Amino acid sequence: MPTVNGVPTTPDTWGQIVGTANGALISGGTGNDVLYGTGGNDTYYGGDGSDTFVIAQSSLAQSTSTTNGYAAGAVIYDFTNAGVAWSPSNSDFIRFYGFGTAADGTTLTFDRYADVPGTHTADPTAQYYTIHDGLNGQNYEVYVHSLNGNHLVLGDYNFY
Repeated sequence: MPTVNGVPTTPDTWGQIVGTANGALISGGTGNDVLYGTGGNDTYYGGDGSDTFVIAQSSLAQSTSTTNGYAAGAVIYDFTNAGVAWSPSNSDFIRFYGFGTAADGTTLTFDRYADVPGTHTADPTAQYYTIHDGLNGQNYEVYVHSLNGNHLVLGDYNFY
């Protein structure tokens, strides 16, 4: 069963598991879940299935946390099948909301890898991305643990 901060949570009217507090831990279940963080500094675990992570600009604007020593306004710990053809049974997706679109100049750019803890060796599954918001000119950082080590490509995410 999906949870928010360890508490079993029923999807809302739109089928979303919503974390409203700052620093929410939003976890999916065994199905295709929609996980939506609204409070900033949110952490997402999709679990099994093809999950959708909804990251709102208003949420990242409130974020001040770090992951592996780097700023990250949102953390996705289990992104499945990055950079490969989408599959309805086991491919995740990120819906960036409120940033504007590519036509507005909004972009997602790979920034860097995090190091393997205790070493100075880059971990290709631990990826930081910069979102440039074409509407307000601000940049935001997100952390994605890509289970297959591939970078995100358009199709793994989109801006709405």
